[in-house]
Amino acid sequence: MNHDAIVLGIDGGGTRTRALLAGSSGSILGNGLGGPSNYQAVGLECARESIAEAVSSAWHAAGLPPGRADAAFLGLAGVTSGTDRSTIEALARELGMAGHVGVDHDIRTALAGGIPGRAGLALVAGTGSSCYGRTADGRSWRAGGWGHVLDDVGSGYWFGVRGLAAAVRHLDGRAASTVLSRTLLEHLGISDPETILHLMGTNGLSRWEIAALAPLVIDAALAGDDAASNIVRDGAAELALMAWAVAGRLELTEPEVMLTGGLAENGMYRTRVAEALAALMPSARMVRPLLPPAAGAALLALELMNRHADPDVIGRMAQGLQQAG
Repeated sequence: MNHDAIVLGIDGGGTRTRALLAGSSGSILGNGLGGPSNYQAVGLECARESIAEAVSSAWHAAGLPPGRADAAFLGLAGVTSGTDRSTIEALARELGMAGHVGVDHDIRTALAGGIPGRAGLALVAGTGSSCYGRTADGRSWRAGGWGHVLDDVGSGYWFGVRGLAAAVRHLDGRAASTVLSRTLLEHLGISDPETILHLMGTNGLSRWEIAALAPLVIDAALAGDDAASNIVRDGAAELALMAWAVAGRLELTEPEVMLTGGLAENGMYRTRVAEALAALMPSARMVRPLLPPAAGAALLALELMNRHADPDVIGRMAQGLQQAG
């Protein structure tokens, strides 16, 4: 294949890492998958192995021997400071993955792919939560993302904790009846409510296991449970408030808002967030992501070579990804 340049986009989080090789024309060459690469959570060595695995498998999928891309951009969870960016950039250079290397947090690459070439906001509702916005002239701001102890409002973890809190308050007589007392405990295999104390301790449930309770809370809200409905309402309001804060800081009066993350795929929650957003910012518009985060990273890699993706490049990338399934 004859391409002016080959770019590499990497999207990494606490569960898996995705790599995408693309031509500068927007053609999709190959996709790769690796393990977790949030080095704050899994350590630098594990992150290195996961990134190397994803990149190697992308070259293999492209039918090309592992090589050196012209430019690479890595969007990784856990990258929040200049020190983090320097650490991952050094790792990328050790792996010899590209001539030009850029690094930032995974929300930036999600926004770059989801709303390519335009100003907008990425509102994340996954295990954690945050909002990141960027203007056409490159100004950016972020709200939320302060971790599960201080923040993560409206996230899967937040839903899980509040669902369990509603359950125990009902069990000891401090709150009205809720089906969460039954459904959440059954899901966790708990017959004795006192066991919850152990599950919430240091060696108990992980953040991801607690976040996995969120769909049960949303299902209970759909069934009309008051406690669950209040959790959904409050979570949607908190996410909308994040978006409002970022849009205000960046002076975006009619922002496109892309809701992403595991909870974004739940139709009921998406609708509640849209309603809460409309109440705070009637001019905001919720949009579906056009491209996945790894493709957004590839577009940012193009920018490292002073090649800004035009609509034709973006369109070819979208078509290629759709054909690849």
